[in-house]
Amino acid sequence: MASSYASESGQSRTNAPRLCYYGEKSPVKTSMTSGNMGRRFYGCARYGVDVTCGYFEWVDPPMCQRGRKVLPKMVAKMNRLEKELARSRRREKMFCKALFGT
Repeated sequence: MASSYASESGQSRTNAPRLCYYGEKSPVKTSMTSGNMGRRFYGCARYGVDVTCGYFEWVDPPMCQRGRKVLPKMVAKMNRLEKELARSRRREKMFCKALFGT
C-alpha cells in the first residue's frame, strides 16, 4: 500500500471523485494486506509511477474481527484451487493431444 496511515474520520460516504494532493483524480484501489484484505481505498494518482503525494483515504469501513480472521484463509484457498484448476486444464489438454493428436 502507498501509506501505512489513514484517517477514519475522513471516510467517504459519497460517490464524488477524490483528488490527490497533486489535483489528479484519485483511483480506488484494493488493499491486499492481511489486516485490510479486500478493503478499498483512494490513493495518490501517481502511486507506482512517480513520486507519490501520500494521499490516502479509506472507502470502506474497517472489517470486523471475524472477517479479518476468515478472509485471508478464503483467499489462500481460492488461490490454491485456481492453481489446481490450471494444472488440471493443462493435463487435460496434454491428454487430448496424446489421444487425438490435436
